[in-house]
Amino acid sequence: MSESYDYTPAPWNKGNFKEAEKAYEKHVNDCAKAVGQGVAATNLVLPQITTQAEHPLIIVVDNTASMGKWVTMIFAKLGYFDFEAREYLGNDMQVSFMAVGDANYDKFPFQVTEFGSEAQLAENLKKLVIEGGGGPPCCESYELAMLYCARNVIMPKAIKPIIIFIGDEAFYDYVYQDQAAKWACVQIAEKKILTSNIIEELKRKFLVYIIRKPYGNQFLSNRANSIDMQIHHAWVNALGPRNVALLPDPNRVVDVIFGLLAAATNMEEYFWNEVHERQIKDENGREKLQVILKTLYTVHDIAKLTDGK
Repeated sequence: MSESYDYTPAPWNKGNFKEAEKAYEKHVNDCAKAVGQGVAATNLVLPQITTQAEHPLIIVVDNTASMGKWVTMIFAKLGYFDFEAREYLGNDMQVSFMAVGDANYDKFPFQVTEFGSEAQLAENLKKLVIEGGGGPPCCESYELAMLYCARNVIMPKAIKPIIIFIGDEAFYDYVYQDQAAKWACVQIAEKKILTSNIIEELKRKFLVYIIRKPYGNQFLSNRANSIDMQIHHAWVNALGPRNVALLPDPNRVVDVIFGLLAAATNMEEYFWNEVHERQIKDENGREKLQVILKTLYTVHDIAKLTDGK
């Protein structure tokens, strides 16, 4: 499937990528008003969500300031995402979007949308308040989403549910009792619960992946790069190297989501053939292709799949 800016495969998704991106950027700017207008943050956390789909997908996006335009890129390509993701998950696929910030600093540290499909996806994504906050380097409150999904997502017909985190920092080591009740709608008897225990519970219920935006790069300080390595090791230790994809370019995030779905459904060969055919026709196709390959090298058997291409 083409990923050019004039491609709109879903009949409910009017306009093109650039128009969708511009519209969602306006929504993100409007979110700043919501932060200061008394919107009740706890109203954006549903007590539970339910789907009858056999292949549910949850995408949890870090919406803090350091993530920049990543959420915008997902929305801009939503029609394409909905259309192509069905190649991997089937037509009964339903998706829930969630957003995380920092429970120690942000007004909207965790938000949940219902499962939906097609036009519902656009409406649900618009419900997320993109606060653009966050705390000091290293951690955001991903563990709240982990606890919520482990306890409050009801999927009676699910065969292989998948959850994909998209973010640039690590999770906190604990969820405290008050945070669990307020933000994850979970009552725990103890004062705090280890995030490592929550992750093991989550992995018994979902296939769990993360697309990691690097925290640092060669232009940043050694301290920033050191923090990035700590963050990376935290996720690898929690999920394993085959479930962590390091991606520096938000423009390729939807492609990498497809790559993770391919890994989850044993469709790596289909993914590789599709993405190679699509990207190689683009003016900068080989460069884009290299970004995708480098990101997925720990997830897929790249040498076998590329076969010298």
